[in-house]
Amino acid sequence: MRLVIYAGAPLVAGAAIWGWRALRGRAPKRYAVNAVIGMMLLLYFATTASLGLFWVARQELPVFDPHYLFGYMTIALVAAHVSVNAKQLVKYIRQQAPRMFVQEQTGEWKLPVRTVGKLVLLAAFGGICFYVGMGHASMTVVTSEGARASLPPSAGSATLNSAPVPAADQLVTAAKTTEDVAAFYHQQTIDSQDVAVDWARRPEAFKEYAGVKTIPLPADFALSKESTTAAVDGARRPVVALAPKPVSLRDLSTILQMTDGLTGHARTRKGLAPTFTRAAPSAGALYPTLVYVVARNVEGLEPGIYHYDVKAPALQLVSAGADDLEALATMSSSPQLLRGASFALIFTTDYYRTSFKYGARSYRFGLLDAGHMAENALLAAEYEGLATRPLGRFDDRRVNALLGLDASREAALLILPFGERRPGDGASAAATEWPFVSAPAELRSPDVPTLILLAHGRTMLATSATGGSTVAPFPSQPPLAVRSGDTTVTLPKAEVPADDLFATIEKRRSARHWTTAGMTLQQLSTVLETSLGTAAGPEPSTENHRALRQYVVAMRVQDLAPGVYAYDPAAHALRLLKEGQFKSQMYSAGLLQDCVGDANAVIVHTADAARLPYPDGSRGYRYANIDAGMAGERFYLSTVALGLGTTGVGSFEDDEVGALLGTGREEMVLYLSAIGAVPEKDDD
Repeated sequence: MRLVIYAGAPLVAGAAIWGWRALRGRAPKRYAVNAVIGMMLLLYFATTASLGLFWVARQELPVFDPHYLFGYMTIALVAAHVSVNAKQLVKYIRQQAPRMFVQEQTGEWKLPVRTVGKLVLLAAFGGICFYVGMGHASMTVVTSEGARASLPPSAGSATLNSAPVPAADQLVTAAKTTEDVAAFYHQQTIDSQDVAVDWARRPEAFKEYAGVKTIPLPADFALSKESTTAAVDGARRPVVALAPKPVSLRDLSTILQMTDGLTGHARTRKGLAPTFTRAAPSAGALYPTLVYVVARNVEGLEPGIYHYDVKAPALQLVSAGADDLEALATMSSSPQLLRGASFALIFTTDYYRTSFKYGARSYRFGLLDAGHMAENALLAAEYEGLATRPLGRFDDRRVNALLGLDASREAALLILPFGERRPGDGASAAATEWPFVSAPAELRSPDVPTLILLAHGRTMLATSATGGSTVAPFPSQPPLAVRSGDTTVTLPKAEVPADDLFATIEKRRSARHWTTAGMTLQQLSTVLETSLGTAAGPEPSTENHRALRQYVVAMRVQDLAPGVYAYDPAAHALRLLKEGQFKSQMYSAGLLQDCVGDANAVIVHTADAARLPYPDGSRGYRYANIDAGMAGERFYLSTVALGLGTTGVGSFEDDEVGALLGTGREEMVLYLSAIGAVPEKDDD
């Protein structure tokens, strides 16, 4: 609204002045109107061009797309118009200028005024364009310690409550309204276009430990030829206990390759450093998720903590210690799994790897990316005859300290223990869970947006010995109710593609183009059942949080009417919520991305706002986004196995998508997956 006021102010002011003069019988002459309109045209088109160039720089968009070219040509025509009428413009301005700036005898500008005026106008114009174009306007957040830091303009002035409260010290007061930090963060980051790229400060693509012991990883991977569908079905079986089966370095290398290994070179613009494609997708190919290995029973590898050097590939020794897994068990909500594991993977996120480009919203991207990798890790475990489960509930400070991390720059997100699956009593496993408390931290960094540090720091947990507000044991979560619709479409039985999971992961890419014929209902059925589960086997969930709902916006699916549907995993059916072709709405909500507007269907993942906070308060926002990333990766792999394609989309207009689904603020939109049939030769 403020931008509308700013943009319209000159027009309103001019109209008001002319109207006042007309009422007094002094209406402006035609040449004066022509002169003022010419100056206004130049001002507005120059501003449009300047802001457009800043937008191009911030989004890393091509400068000479067709719409930009037409804009440049229009500006050239306006400049020509002003040049032709230059004498009239100068004459009009001199006539209207105060006498202190103009010589009475000749009507010419006084020399200092001419020079200074040009400089002041040029500096003011450039400053305004830079200020608005780069989005440097900021507000202030006041923490419980009185620290002040920058927030986006829409954040307003916020005060964090320091006293113990329900939701464990995770409330934020902004604009006289109190809400939990997850809702606050999500609402402040719904603008996907709020980015500010500083390529000169782009971080390194890979983390390396210099001068440490390095163990090269075998490149002859242990291939089992298991299909994607079989691995997904296996990963749906609950994991309540593990046995420390000896694992070879070759097996570990295969799991790491399938989780986050390099799979090829990406196309790179001239002059930029080369980039790589990896096993899991990442927003902007920035890969903020790092992997650490806590080894205990890996043949040929001494016990200790290692950093996975993706580029080598190799393991870099961070610290040696036979009891690291036991120490990690005392920091986790599921110690029985870590005590029975052969090794564990710890995923961390480097906030700055994505925030330098995508700003505060990038924390959402980092959580989705961790979910992509977590799904690959779950499937890789099944592929190698092991089992794992994503653990998101742990003592943040102690895990970060174990890895030697500064939580203001890089912090732990997820722990995955790997071992041999063995039967166990789910009730007894739940009874051994450690009591946790909320232990928020005030994280600060000059490089990372305050909203990210607020969202992550305020959702930290600790074991109860450290004090704080008590967090209840994690309850068993029943399935979410599926929204009812006017019509129920029972989906056909899913097909089982005969692929090899390892090969599918290796060739996974984001699809950008779709066939006009569309995908079949049989293909959609297979993708949904493989990716989202059925009553016989629900999809894996971080800490069994299960706060997600799934919707399908069908646009070109054979034998399925276009419309918005809710997916019912238990019945493997679609419930029609809105019938109609919503291609233009999806195109707009997807920030005018053709891969969204032209997709055969778009799968939307939302988080139920009522389910989200239990029992860890706003930390549930982490779990839900990671779960959405896991589901998104299953879409990638299931479509590739079927010869289709997927593009995961984390940048979109949240409110537009919510309005299309009819969810309002009761559900948070987390992730879009554009899916469909792809041409035989897609250039992506």
